[in-house]
Parts: sequence; C-alpha cells; structure tokens
Amino acid sequence: MLSFRKHEHFITIMKVSPEKIPQLALLHNGKPVNFLCKTMQKVEAEENNLLQFPHRHQYYTIIWIEKATGTHQIDFKSYAVSSQTIFFIGPEQVHHLLLKGKPKGRVFLFTNDFLEANGIPQQFLSGLELFFACDEIKPIRLKSSQIPEMKSYADHIFKEFANDQYLKQESIAAWLKLFLIACKRLKAENADLNSPLQNPRSRTVKEFKNLLEKNYARQHKVSDYAKALHLSANYLNEVIKEETGQSIKDLIQNRIILEAKRLATYSDYSMKETSFQLGFDDPSHFSKFFRNCTATDYTTFRNEIRKMYL
Repeated sequence: MLSFRKHEHFITIMKVSPEKIPQLALLHNGKPVNFLCKTMQKVEAEENNLLQFPHRHQYYTIIWIEKATGTHQIDFKSYAVSSQTIFFIGPEQVHHLLLKGKPKGRVFLFTNDFLEANGIPQQFLSGLELFFACDEIKPIRLKSSQIPEMKSYADHIFKEFANDQYLKQESIAAWLKLFLIACKRLKAENADLNSPLQNPRSRTVKEFKNLLEKNYARQHKVSDYAKALHLSANYLNEVIKEETGQSIKDLIQNRIILEAKRLATYSDYSMKETSFQLGFDDPSHFSKFFRNCTATDYTTFRNEIRKMYL
C-alpha cells in the first residue's frame, strides 16, 4: 500500500509493471476501506522487506516522517528525507520512498469517498493546495515549536481509529480536517505573499488546474478549458499567465509530458499505446509533440531513463 524500502545504501530498484503503473487500492485486512492510519514502523514490519515498486494510489496519502533519513522520489523529483517532514501524495502521483535505518513516523491514507461522507467536500481539499494539482508540492518541514499541535491532532486520529466508538468515522474526519488546516497554515507561513495562494484571482487558477488534472488525456486545446470555465480563451490565458508565469498551452503540454514520462519509465506501453493513452489519434503526432517539448525522441528518453532507474 505504501511503498518504502530500507537500504543500507540508497540504491533505487524499480521494476516495471507488465502493462501499466501499479495503482493500489486502499485495503485493511484484505477488505476495501476509505480511511487508514499506521505507524511507519508497522508498515515496515508488514512489508517484511519484500521488493516494492514505484506506484500510484487510488487515494490520498500523508506521510509524516518523525525520524528517518533517505530519499523520496515523487514522479521525477527527488527529495531528501529528514526528521519532522510531512509529504503529501495525490492519487495520480508515482512515488517511491527509500529510507536508511529504522524509520519512525505516521501515515494517513484516505479516499474522496471518506471526505465526502463526512462533510469535507472536494472543493475544500483542492483549496488547501496540499496535494498534487499539476504543480510540484514541496514537503512541509516542521519547526520544534510546531510539533506539539500536529502531534495532538495525529494522536486523536490514531486513538479514534483504534477504538470502535459511536461516530468514529465522523470524529476521525474532524481531527483530520484540523490536521489539514494546520498543514495549510504552515505552508502559508512559508508562501510568497505575491504567490497565487494570496491572490484573489487564484480561484480561476485552481479551477483550471483541477480541470486539467481530470482532462489532460482528452482535452488538449485552450478553448476546451476556457469553455468549461465559461471564460474567453484570451482572458483565461491572461489570468493563468499572470498568476503562474506560464501560458495555458505550456501547462497543458507539461502535464501531458509528465504522464508520458511516467509511462515511458514505469510501464511497458509502446509509444503507440502511450500516444493513444494520452489522447493522440496519430502516434507520429505524439512523437513530434514529445520531441518538441523535451528536445529528445520518446524511444531515446525511455532507453536512457531506464538505464538510470531500472
């Protein structure tokens, strides 16, 4: 469920799924659930040192590393793992956590259904901007003065999860919401005051990014997104450019390329299969698109990246 593996040296071992990137469901004792929390120590014990693959989830993941060192690979970025760091992984992200020594920490796993059933709408989660939405989401590194508050919320979640009491799920959701709000505040403390997080026009940016995340494999035109948001293409592009520094076309292309790189690295899809997966009717069109965006052809990229990771 959670992929982290202990190594004496940080050597990445990545296996390719026969057809696609593994996407894991949320299970507890072999049965589907909507919420789960575990200590990292328990996760390590349950893995029994079996080889773990880079994978993506069908749910949201929060990893609070209280004590550990290593690296966390999220898509094609590598983050140094240090104590008192909180990582946020969305359902579509491919990640692999490699740790040295005995890790200590907590893991929270939950689905959209869990949030909706307990009065936490998707719009609230999107507004927090803690999870992947086309952009890199950097981890939060806690200061010593911030740990007690976060520990209090986490302790309450674990306590409720361990017992079968009246309104158990509702209580877990309430404490989880407080935990997420606290994370948002910590992130905001480190945010640039001129960033989209502080700008009134950020709502349009959020709505566009949410649409892009859902539709990048089907909708490649600026006009598609402008129409969905009931805005003119020129106005939408102006807002996105002003708030992000990139054009809508750039953001659409970057999201498609990210998925293409994921499939090239972690799946056995051919270029033709990848092109169809990403909404291209003509593989030659996809090949040209990939080369223009990356300055290399798809086959060369796949061969080179697999030399590095596999």
